[in-house]
Amino acid sequence: MEEIRRAVGGARAGRGWQPVTRGVHRRTDATDPFLADLRGWAQVLPPAGRFTHLTAATLHGLWLPPLPPGIPVFAAIPQEQGRPVRPGLTVLRPSRLEPAVLVAGVEVDPPERTLLTLARHLSELDLTVLVDSALHAGLTDVAGLARCATGRQRGAPRLRRVLAWVDGRSESAWETMLRRLHELCGVRAAGGGA
Repeated sequence: MEEIRRAVGGARAGRGWQPVTRGVHRRTDATDPFLADLRGWAQVLPPAGRFTHLTAATLHGLWLPPLPPGIPVFAAIPQEQGRPVRPGLTVLRPSRLEPAVLVAGVEVDPPERTLLTLARHLSELDLTVLVDSALHAGLTDVAGLARCATGRQRGAPRLRRVLAWVDGRSESAWETMLRRLHELCGVRAAGGGA
């Protein structure tokens, strides 16, 4: 069954369809509306475009902080390609793009690049939670993140700082936050050494 429909010249898609963005509609009864919306958004991205930032973190299944409603869709597009300007879409233009990975049939930044991009805007505590989440899920490792965070890229210094605090054994965002609180207060873990 057709999930996405392109409408030409401002035409309406008809009953049972909901607009995603100008000229792109998705079925109103989509099983996963978020994923269906992203498949619609993918229709307006240039060939090398992919999802990144909070959008990619959601697709990767990372533990996200509470987010306000109305968060835009985040896409990464090479600097030499045109920038689609559409309400609800935030376009980032990194100096270089890693090869995209497929998650649920949608092209996204790999986990390391997603975390580096998030490091531009999130607090160190929120970023620590997300890195712990990626490590716990086996999406990446500390060495891969350290390689991604080399140089002077935006977010790299923050990501490097956070790598000193992460522990892939955390099983939830709250466990990571409690561990960080104990570390900052100088509280030893039960059964821990001096």
